[in-house]
Formats: sequence, structure tokens, C-alpha cells
Amino acid sequence: MFGINSAKLSFFGKTPKEREERKLWNSIALREAEIKAFDEEIDWVRKLLGDNYLEKLLEKVGDAENEIIIAIENQNYDS
Repeated sequence: MFGINSAKLSFFGKTPKEREERKLWNSIALREAEIKAFDEEIDWVRKLLGDNYLEKLLEKVGDAENEIIIAIENQNYDS
């Protein structure tokens, strides 16, 4: 039918309210996926550094409130 598949027709046949609801549910699903990925990253850090890695870091840093930290990113300028 004029090169448009039925899925597109069913989407465009919805009311504006139904389209907004679909966008909302898609947004929620995307956020849930992002939260799951974040949780997996936190689990990886905990396995790598231990559950109390923040306390260990604070002990190591101590009273370094006024320290200046300089970092240089390794960049490839040959490209």
C-alpha cells in the first residue's frame, strides 16, 4: 500500500494522546535501561575495588582539600 508498512499506519492512526503515551513509555524503558547499565557499572567497581572503596579513597586522600591535581590526557595527534 504505497510502500508504507502496516506498523507505520497503525502508529500514525493513533490519537495524539496515544502517541504521547507511547513516547512516555519508550522514554521510561530507555531510562530503565540506563539505570540498569549504571547499576552494572557500580557492581563492576565494587568487585574491582571492594565495597568500601570510597572510605579507602578518603583515607588515602586525607586532608588534601587544598591540593591541586593536574591531569594530562594522552591524545593521539598523528591522525
